Amino acid sequence: MRLFVRAERTGDWLLHVYCVREMLPFFHAAGRYNYAKAAHLYLQQMEGLHLRIMPVDEFQKFTCGGFFTIRRSNDYWSGTYGQT
Repeated sequence: MRLFVRAERTGDWLLHVYCVREMLPFFHAAGRYNYAKAAHLYLQQMEGLHLRIMPVDEFQKFTCGGFFTIRRSNDYWSGTYGQT
């Protein structure tokens, strides 16, 4: 979970995908089958994202630029994670 929070706050795409993949067994073990199913589908879509959905320049911004996550400030550890 710490790595997932780090990935979200820093905008690290590869760490984000890695964390989602690593959370799958925990979803199954906890009986959260809908979460596991959604995570499987999410990973499949994200693996094919650059092939069929996004132009190359937008994909680069999305992954390398951290545009896949939302931050309310430029500070990585601002303490507002998950609050609405």
